[in-house]
Amino acid sequence: MNGNEKKPVTRKELKEQIIKKAQVDQEFKKALVENPKGALGRLGVQLPAEVEVKVVEESPEVVYLVLPVNPG
Repeated sequence: MNGNEKKPVTRKELKEQIIKKAQVDQEFKKALVENPKGALGRLGVQLPAEVEVKVVEESPEVVYLVLPVNPG
């Protein structure tokens, strides 16, 4: 690997980067909620057409629990 190649980003790392950006960039946050795939595309993230992305924002009164795909 030469110095110009980027290290692959894990899903966890990508999620953390997206959350941090949304916390400091209100325009990005708004775009992320309204058009997740478009907002992610601006970061260079490309997803297959059949993949749907949903973004929800927690509040002090509402907490979301996401169950991952069952690998079995």
